Amino acid sequence: MTMSLAQREIERQRRSNLNALHHVGTFANHRRHLTEVLLPRDPAGARPPQALTPQGRLCVLGAGNCGDLDLERLTGSYQSIHLVDLDEQALERARDGQTEGTRARLVTHGPMDLSGVLAPIERWRAMEVTPEELLEHPGLTSASIGAGLGGPFSTVLSACVLSQMQLAVRQALSDTHPLFGAVSYTVTLTHLRTLARLTQPGGRVVLASDIATEAMAPLQGIDAHTDFRPLLARLISSGDVFNVVNPDAIVAIAKDDPSLARELSVTGLADVWLWHNGPQRIFLVYALELSRS
Repeated sequence: MTMSLAQREIERQRRSNLNALHHVGTFANHRRHLTEVLLPRDPAGARPPQALTPQGRLCVLGAGNCGDLDLERLTGSYQSIHLVDLDEQALERARDGQTEGTRARLVTHGPMDLSGVLAPIERWRAMEVTPEELLEHPGLTSASIGAGLGGPFSTVLSACVLSQMQLAVRQALSDTHPLFGAVSYTVTLTHLRTLARLTQPGGRVVLASDIATEAMAPLQGIDAHTDFRPLLARLISSGDVFNVVNPDAIVAIAKDDPSLARELSVTGLADVWLWHNGPQRIFLVYALELSRS
C-alpha cells in the first residue's frame, strides 16, 4: 500500500533518528554549546555553575534522541523537562537511556507534528487550499500544540527542528510548486507563534538551527573555540546559508507579525558553533534568543 506524505515524513524522521544514534559520540561540542545556552542566568546575565534548587520548566521542541542535550545537567536546573517530537520511539529511547533520577524529571509528548502541515499537505499539493486556511493555520496550530503540551514553560527550545520541518515541506511540494513560498513562510510563522504561546511571561525562547554545511562553507579543520559569529555574518551576506532558517529572516517575521511583535522581543544571537554530525558531516549552528513579554 502506498504511504501518504505524512507517513513518509514520519518514517524519514525515524530513520534519521536511528542513524544518528551511531554518531552521538561526535556531538560533544554541539551538545555542550546547546546545553549551556539553556542554563539559567543570574540578573547580570552570567550563568551560575549550577542552580541551588531546580526551578522552572523546560520544553524541547524536536527533541528526537536528545543526543544534542545533556539532560542530566539540565535536570539540575529545571524541575521538569518536556520532550516533544514527531518520533515517539526516539523520545522513548532518550528517556529510557537516562539515570533513574533524570527519568523522573522527563515528560515525553509524541508523536506531535509541530508544523501542523502533515495532515493537509496532500490537499495543499493538489492546490486544494484557500488563502483563509493558510492565514488561519499558524494561530490554530499553535493553539492546538499549546493545549496539548500543558504550558506555559519558563524556557522553550526549538532544537534544530525548523530546518527539518522546512525540509519536509520542500520534499512534499518541491521548491517549484506554486505554494512552496507561502507554505514555507506559514511553517516558520506557525513555529514562532508556537514558541511564543508555550513560553510564560518573562520566559526565554531559544531557537537553535543548523544553517550551513561543510559543502557550503569552509568548516573543516577550524578550531571549535573560534568565534563563529563573523563567519555566520559573511555567509548570510553571501547567501551561502539555508535561507529558510536565516536568523535575519526569522527576526523580520517576529517583528512584522502583529501577534509576535506584542509577545516576543529579540535578545540576539546567544551563540554560534560547529556541530560534527558523524565522521564527515559538519553543520554551522546558531542559537537565537528571544524573550516573552
